[in-house]
Amino acid sequence: MQAMERIIAHRPLHQRDDDDRAYWLSRTPVDRLQAVEALRQHYIAQNHVEPGLQRVHRFIGLTDLRENKRVSGRRKDLADLEALEPPTGPESAAVSK
Repeated sequence: MQAMERIIAHRPLHQRDDDDRAYWLSRTPVDRLQAVEALRQHYIAQNHVEPGLQRVHRFIGLTDLRENKRVSGRRKDLADLEALEPPTGPESAAVSK
């Protein structure tokens, strides 16, 4: 991996975010990934953690799942929502008995 070029510049606080954004937008995607990887390796070394990406799983309840499907409005989600809805009407009473 290539060493990162060290650049030190002093700027007013209000300019820093814009300057940082402009700098990173001027870099190639490969340069950005290399910088993230260098930061990740530095963090692992400094904090004595296992290398690798943390896996996070969040589970939501059926009520929230239905709401998320409904508000997305995508055809697939609306079809999923219909499949999740409990059957209603006289046919459902016969099926559930």
